[in-house]
Amino acid sequence: MSINAPMEPGQIKRSKETKHRSQNVNTNRFVFSSSRTPKLTHYAFRYPAKFHLPVLRDLIRRYSRIGDTCLDPFNGAGTLVVEAVANDRNAIGLDVDPLAVFVSRVKSTRLSPSVIDKHTHELLQKIQKRFSDDKLLQKNILNDIDERAYVRRLKAEDLEPPPIPKLDHWFRKSVIVQLARIKSLVDSMDVDEDVRNFFLLCFASIIRKCSNADPVPVSGLEVTSYMRQKEAEGRAIDVERIMIQTIQNCLVGAKEYFESTNPDTTVVNEIFDARNLADSEFYAEVVITSPPYQNAVDYYRRHQLEMFWLGLVSSTFERQQLIPNYLGRTGVAKKYLPLSSTEVGTVGSSWMQQIEETSHRRAMDFFHYYCGMHDFFTGVATLLKTGSLLVMVVGNNTIFGREYDTVELLRELSVEHFEVGETFWYPVRNRYMSYERRNGANIDQEYILVMRKR
Repeated sequence: MSINAPMEPGQIKRSKETKHRSQNVNTNRFVFSSSRTPKLTHYAFRYPAKFHLPVLRDLIRRYSRIGDTCLDPFNGAGTLVVEAVANDRNAIGLDVDPLAVFVSRVKSTRLSPSVIDKHTHELLQKIQKRFSDDKLLQKNILNDIDERAYVRRLKAEDLEPPPIPKLDHWFRKSVIVQLARIKSLVDSMDVDEDVRNFFLLCFASIIRKCSNADPVPVSGLEVTSYMRQKEAEGRAIDVERIMIQTIQNCLVGAKEYFESTNPDTTVVNEIFDARNLADSEFYAEVVITSPPYQNAVDYYRRHQLEMFWLGLVSSTFERQQLIPNYLGRTGVAKKYLPLSSTEVGTVGSSWMQQIEETSHRRAMDFFHYYCGMHDFFTGVATLLKTGSLLVMVVGNNTIFGREYDTVELLRELSVEHFEVGETFWYPVRNRYMSYERRNGANIDQEYILVMRKR
């Protein structure tokens, strides 16, 4: 079956039908537009497993009309929200991760270029003055300061680092002082909340760069042997320079977003669990999303440093309360597993049995994921009218070295509420989806499932 929907000219071409790596589905090669467009705010924060932007742009234009509301219930850093607004659609972005919602909210806020220019100039002057007065830290770009100098500077400047467990494992003491100094300068600015949040987003984007954590793996947060070697060789961390350069880069994107968007377009960004959509009052003409993978990015661990530095969590206990909200995590506690009477289809049962051969616990993690995705499909069906479209971008899951057909699984999960029509595939190149440095788990192709509400 072919699902037809409004399409703007010249956006998608099809190659010959081909049998691709999705085992049981004939798919068409998705050829997306390669024309240059403004970067907008898409690159304000390095967020793993993002939509491939040219693909998303063409999906929005093909499967929605100007003035429609597009919803992404697994919104991440807000790529759908930003791109929908830039294409004259209203947008709703939902996610369980507090940092993700913060990033999406800031990226999709229109800021007057004249206002942001004025306050950028003020902040940069303050940063440069405060850092130029500190000769000791200027001399320690390659090294650290001792405990006595660290405590003395925190006290002298009335700085309070966040309560991150093992803080000095993740950061040099000199870096902690400099990050706390920048955070204090931003917090003390006499500006409205939207402007402050813009600078806080810039600040958040430098935290991992300035830490001891390896910036490459996105599956979590770790100080790798690669980073320890760089430290031993003399790694330069110039916090002032990194922050100033980041603000200047983000400023370009913020101006492009302001000039490319309509002030009358509505945007909603909320912390919300996609498994609870059945109990929500959201409405959209089309849902376009890329759901979480089983056994992929652990956003809970990945975003620990940024959540503490931004004050999105204020204690380890508070942060731990977020754990049950993340779908696709490994190590799901027994108390959060669904009832064993939950019905699992043929495909899901096959996955569980194969995973069970290696690890019972991981099989239960998959069971949790399966039931969560089932609740998602039930919920999203309640907010869409009959005939409305759900467009999903997915890649195959790799668990214990075995590749599993995600398209096949989602077909099974959605069959009660949706009819799958067109299915496309496209190659993924240079995507920020590296799980480890040497495990070869990068996703090299993705699939697009177009489903119509029954």
